[in-house]
Amino acid sequence: LLSFRWGPCACARARGGRGRGARQVIEETFSLFDLDKSRSINASEFEQALRSMGIDAPSNVVQIIVAKADKDGSGSLEFAEFRDLTVCMIDAAKYTHEQAQERMLHNQRLREVRK
Repeated sequence: LLSFRWGPCACARARGGRGRGARQVIEETFSLFDLDKSRSINASEFEQALRSMGIDAPSNVVQIIVAKADKDGSGSLEFAEFRDLTVCMIDAAKYTHEQAQERMLHNQRLREVRK
């Protein structure tokens, strides 16, 4: 989870190119995660949200993720920071999935050659 590079990646695309549907989903997700309705998500809220999705990340890891995504240093994620984090995590998951598919194809070709 922490291995992907933080930077412009898809974060720039999130601001302009993801379409209304994706933005609405991210806004709704943000509202669900913002348990105290403060219009920001702190590490505790983010950890609870991850757990509700079946992701049992250690507290220190969640704190690192929030700290890296917290561009203004407020200690919590406002919507734009959450949006950028979400898009980067989705892109990282897609990249990992694509790598796994490529590895499976490569291994399959090796087995065929060995026959």
